[in-house]
Amino acid sequence: MAARSSRWRRLRGACAECGWPLFAQQGGLVRRFRPLAFFPESELLHGQCRDAFPARQAARAHHLRRRGRAQGRAIDLWLATQGPDRHCLSPDQLLELNAAMSEPVHALSRASAPWWQPRVLAPVAAALAFVALAAFIASGHSFAFDTRLVLLFRDPANPAVPIGPTWFQEAVRDMTALGSFVGLFFMATTATLALWLCGYRHLAVGLVASLLAAVLVSSGLKIAIGRERPDIVAHTALTFTASFPSGHAFLSALTLLSIAGFVGLASRRDDIKRLCIVLAWVMIVLIGLSRIYLGVHWPTDVIGGWCLGIAWSSVAVTWFGRRMAASDPA
Repeated sequence: MAARSSRWRRLRGACAECGWPLFAQQGGLVRRFRPLAFFPESELLHGQCRDAFPARQAARAHHLRRRGRAQGRAIDLWLATQGPDRHCLSPDQLLELNAAMSEPVHALSRASAPWWQPRVLAPVAAALAFVALAAFIASGHSFAFDTRLVLLFRDPANPAVPIGPTWFQEAVRDMTALGSFVGLFFMATTATLALWLCGYRHLAVGLVASLLAAVLVSSGLKIAIGRERPDIVAHTALTFTASFPSGHAFLSALTLLSIAGFVGLASRRDDIKRLCIVLAWVMIVLIGLSRIYLGVHWPTDVIGGWCLGIAWSSVAVTWFGRRMAASDPA
């Protein structure tokens, strides 16, 4: 579907003089991937000249940010699109130009973020929090607020009965089922097939590999730590494994955040990425709270699962996903 003519799209190339991306006011998938030589000079916008067009400054589709200088073979892309001969390039020159234009985009995507940015600090803090929490629990210690929070979701007169009407209890069971192996399997399968059929096969393979490794790690951690399930209330759902970390919390956070990140890399649109992340977090929080409500996990089990899922998905998307996306079609 063709995009509106007011949207500016980043071309598959960059200015050879400074490495900033080039933008063209073109719509549609066909015009989006045309060589730079086919764009008239009036339809090109240099990344540093974003203030030259007030209309685009008011509602621009992309936030321009310098992420590093373009690397790759030295070819003057800017001069190739200027002058009276820009429409008279030979087929060999066009092939040479197209081969060189793919390299700067990959170089920009590999630019590392400063350590103080939230996308770097958040996974590091989550990983450290999980390690500290796991070490504290493995040593036999417990938290007083675990018991208080579990009883908070129970009837004070009868702790065996969760608060809320019957229909609400059934809805919570349905929500916790979304974080089970079956629910996450269908979500991951749908996302993997969508990425594969759209041509992003490296991303699809990376998503599957990350999730399979996470299942093994989750089972190993449960066996190694061996924390008992809450025994102060009656369980309203069947359990078969140890308590820490919560498999539903860990695998749902990892699966949903990884899907959101990989789909965002494939779409290359910030609005789609933000929408996927918001929906993922809504489901992650509801699934984690449902485990505490049903009395099958301590709150620290859920927090530990969230921390590990955040750290794991951040590594999978930021480090591996971006490199795999560079190998897939632009």
